Amino acid sequence: MSFWDQGFRAVMLSDTSFFRNPHYHEPTDQPDTLDYRRMAQITEALAEVFSTSRGPNP
Repeated sequence: MSFWDQGFRAVMLSDTSFFRNPHYHEPTDQPDTLDYRRMAQITEALAEVFSTSRGPNP
């Protein structure tokens, strides 16, 4: 179910993980195959982008 179809404003972010993680959506797709350091860096960068680009509060 799409958030947009339900009337919610939403943003989809994808890191195209299936290109970088051969375990994506496979039985071997387990927590120990994830790159948590990289995910933290991306999360911090996105938080900065969103906090500086959202404009004034409505």
